[in-house]
Amino acid sequence: MVTHNVVIQAALNDSVPVSPARIGFTATKKIGKAHIRNFVKRRMRAVMREVAEKYTVNGVDYVLIGRYSTIDCSYEELRKSVIWALRKINKIFKQRSLEKCSEDEKISAVAD
Repeated sequence: MVTHNVVIQAALNDSVPVSPARIGFTATKKIGKAHIRNFVKRRMRAVMREVAEKYTVNGVDYVLIGRYSTIDCSYEELRKSVIWALRKINKIFKQRSLEKCSEDEKISAVAD
């Protein structure tokens, strides 16, 4: 999910059936030198520490990618961007899991 301040990628973690959400952070060299990239990752980590428990789903891996605008945006603006993107991503995963559940029910009904 792409926002003005951050890009969030997500994928199901199939290796462990019930695992807590795993979160990774990255910032490319396009953003700036090492001290700027580290600053961006620290800000993203701080936001995720605050919102991860409420807005992440177990069994999903998240990767936050810093953008050039992440450097200058306010903390609150970054927080709102992350929450918005996580809600959109989680909505997609919930729809997929509901579709998968309904397919499983159809398969089990046919097998019976």
